[in-house]
Amino acid sequence: MERITKEQARKLSLRYLTERGNNVYPFLYEPLKWRHESWQELPPEQVWQEAITLSDKIRQVNVPKFEMPIIIEELKEQTAGERNADFLILLSAVYRLAPLTVTDDKVKKATAYAVAVLRENPLYEVMKQRVSVSENDEDLLEYRVNILEYQLTQVESCEDAPTGLEVINELVDNALLYSPDDLKSVVLLVLGINIKHHGIYSSQLEKLLDGIKTKSHNLYEIAKKIEHYYANGSTHEDKSKNMNLPEIMEIKKLLEAKV
Repeated sequence: MERITKEQARKLSLRYLTERGNNVYPFLYEPLKWRHESWQELPPEQVWQEAITLSDKIRQVNVPKFEMPIIIEELKEQTAGERNADFLILLSAVYRLAPLTVTDDKVKKATAYAVAVLRENPLYEVMKQRVSVSENDEDLLEYRVNILEYQLTQVESCEDAPTGLEVINELVDNALLYSPDDLKSVVLLVLGINIKHHGIYSSQLEKLLDGIKTKSHNLYEIAKKIEHYYANGSTHEDKSKNMNLPEIMEIKKLLEAKV
């Protein structure tokens, strides 16, 4: 595997740290940088670049128990000669796919297989601990909140459905990385936009609700209430019409309550 240059690494790092919806790389950066500087392993930017490709491939898996061994073997061949490269890339891919494991059973099984392989490496617990420390870094937490606020602004500014769909899909895919309090903002926003656009984002809302049920009991109850209102009517337009103002206000009150 040919290494990227320092200039390429700088450009990639800037892109990965600032691109919309990338809530994982900032927390992996310091642990990956530690491996690179202390043991001259792949630079974090190249690890993440390869992890993006790998995670996209894993998302296409149909039968994880048959396909994952092949994918991992190919990764080992691709990274031959680079110390721990296959481990770091696979670990980063698992973190990138983590939000999808809540709603996609195939991804869940594929990542479970990957984690079993990762656990065989003594470095697994060390990296897991370092990522955990990184996740609690105050500067990074502030960065994550700022990115969330940016995403919410982007969604609110969407006037046409296709653009809104793209932004909301990205927001929903990454929202499960946030705390329950942050998720309340996302749910309230997606709910409001869905009503405004006559229910065209109902599937995205339902996906979001399915995910948050694992994060908080209170949010789970809210999700059930919202689903109840959306269960009426056979079309998207009917569903939005069946949600009257008092019902919407009741949901908003629940969302604004402390989780």
